[in-house]
Amino acid sequence: MAESNRPGQILNSLKSWLFIAAFFSFCINILVLVSPLYSYQVFDRVLSSSHLDTLLYLTFAACFAFMVMSLIDSLRTCLLTRVGTRFEREIAPELVKVAVDSATTTTPLGTQPLRELTQIRNFVGGPLIAPLFDAPWTPFFTIVLWLVHPWLGMMTLFFAVVLLGLALANHRMQRVPSMAATAHLASAYRLAESAVRHAETVQAMGLFPNIMARWRASAEGALQVQEQAADRGAVINGISKFVRLVAQILVLGLGAYLVLTGQMSSGGMIAGSMILARALMPVEQSISAWRQFISAKQAFQTIKAAFEAAPQIKSRTKLPAPSGRIELERVVFQPHPNFPPIIKGASLVINPGEMLGVIGPSASGKTTICKLMIGILKPTAGSVRFDGADLAQWPHEDLGPYVGYLPQLVELFTGTVAENIARMGAPDPHKVVEAAKLAGVHDLILRLPAGYDTPVGEGGVQLSGGQRQRVGLARAVFGHPRILLLDEPNANLDAEGETVLINSLEKLKQNGITIIVVAHRPVILTPADRLMVMSEGQIAMVGPRDEVMAKLTGATATPAPAPAPASMQPPIPGPMSGPSSGPMGAPGVASGPGSILTPGVASGPGSMLTPGVASGPGSILTPGVASGPGAMLTPGVASGPGSILTPGVASGPGAMLTPGVASGPGSILTPGAASGSGAIMTPTGALRPAANSFGAAGKPIPNTIFHAQGGLGNGFS
Repeated sequence: MAESNRPGQILNSLKSWLFIAAFFSFCINILVLVSPLYSYQVFDRVLSSSHLDTLLYLTFAACFAFMVMSLIDSLRTCLLTRVGTRFEREIAPELVKVAVDSATTTTPLGTQPLRELTQIRNFVGGPLIAPLFDAPWTPFFTIVLWLVHPWLGMMTLFFAVVLLGLALANHRMQRVPSMAATAHLASAYRLAESAVRHAETVQAMGLFPNIMARWRASAEGALQVQEQAADRGAVINGISKFVRLVAQILVLGLGAYLVLTGQMSSGGMIAGSMILARALMPVEQSISAWRQFISAKQAFQTIKAAFEAAPQIKSRTKLPAPSGRIELERVVFQPHPNFPPIIKGASLVINPGEMLGVIGPSASGKTTICKLMIGILKPTAGSVRFDGADLAQWPHEDLGPYVGYLPQLVELFTGTVAENIARMGAPDPHKVVEAAKLAGVHDLILRLPAGYDTPVGEGGVQLSGGQRQRVGLARAVFGHPRILLLDEPNANLDAEGETVLINSLEKLKQNGITIIVVAHRPVILTPADRLMVMSEGQIAMVGPRDEVMAKLTGATATPAPAPAPASMQPPIPGPMSGPSSGPMGAPGVASGPGSILTPGVASGPGSMLTPGVASGPGSILTPGVASGPGAMLTPGVASGPGSILTPGVASGPGAMLTPGVASGPGSILTPGAASGSGAIMTPTGALRPAANSFGAAGKPIPNTIFHAQGGLGNGFS
């Protein structure tokens, strides 16, 4: 589980490695004195004594010391590289978990913390950190120069203080631009990731220039502050290099003066110049690496802030598998304190093995309340319980195997179809095929290029929206979950896919799985036990499916009126062209001035046009209207002036248009409306086997067009 101080804990665990790196730095800086000592001995002893043996021994000893120093330097570099990789290895999984958990909150982190982690690893394992280990040894070399001669020590101290001041000035000038550049780059990265993720929309609608303009604005801001920081850094670096070179010249000149005055030997002059260069070089290099150091420090603070913002979950006793009972107790969800709540005091009990359909207008809170039911979102107030236990007691890793979830937008992970169905675990062929058959997608998968081993996701086979949705359903039912949440599972399915889905839901119900389905189209809710209607964040209605449907559509349980005897029906020339047992026209049909019944209207056996149909002036019933056997147009249908019923309306067997449909002036029913078998078009919309929406209750609306794939506006969605 994520802990707020987890980065600090991992860093503390690496302190022993850092101490070893510091010890290696001590050895390296001691061995650095070999070169000055060698020069000192050569100038003061070898040249004066002309002993070649001494020169040979000194040379071998210096070479051996340099070999050891190089070996230790390599070990230090390898050690620091492993410090960086171990830090990433320890924290990366938890950081990914934190980023994933934050994705369902109002402040998602995205992948920015992972990029920051890479920056830390590159800095710690790179060459720029070595000067930071060597810079603390500057006082040591200053003391050594003081021992050579106090004037050399004082001069070294003076220039070290000057370089230190330059380093502090560099820090002050680099800190703010570096922070601004990081913020601008993060914004540019997020925009670029969004453009790549929605590449199809960007290409289809030609959005690239607009996206690029926004990206350039963010990237340009980062580039400007980076240039500003680089310019300032270049000035400081130039000054520091100038100071170091001047210091070397002055120390060499001072040494020469001391030699001429007999206060120091020539060997001491050369050694002093070399020690001074070593004393000031790490400070100068630290100034050059300071911007990267600040960036790494900011990256660490970003990661630390991400862990501090993550919800802290303590270890809890593992609970038994849930039975599928879900309880909502006065649940309120308010994503931001400055915005009104999305869910307002919802209370509900879902029994094990029950199928609940969730419907309602767009933005009514359907998806939100369902995400609250399975713990994707955390309620602001109230509680959600599984078998009486608050969801806060269930870690996602423990609850996940018992929950199946199919989101509105189904995305498959990079891997094979089998791996995706197996929830990215090691696929068990038997369980994978079982889940695919239960979801009705087995035959579809077999038709893929490599069957269950077909690669999908990035770089794999591109599946259609319907195929992804059906594979996603197989993933949701894998492992026999106790609770199954399907958010618009038929959004991308054709009629065949819907039939398969309905059959799958029936099988899942028989297995005792608690099923929650959010739907826009009513056909998918046929197996539902209850319907819940959401409206403005509240549960407006909940009850048995048939009762809720009847209330929504205004339909009654009373049977449709029987047709009048044929002897009482006045003959209507032309349109009544069906068999002798067939169509009838009741009084008042097409009775308005200029009303027309064209050939083929109500031509199916037993079809009926009841009084008041197309009674408005200029109303027209064109060929193919109510042409199915037993199709019926009841009173008030297309009764508005100028109303038109075009071919294919109510053409399915037993299709019915009830009173008030298209009764507004100029209303039009286009081909295919209520064309399914037994479909009913009420005053509020179309209900048929392939209908797309529920109609909204209300009065007939003038100039309304009823299309084959929809009903009135303001419907539940």
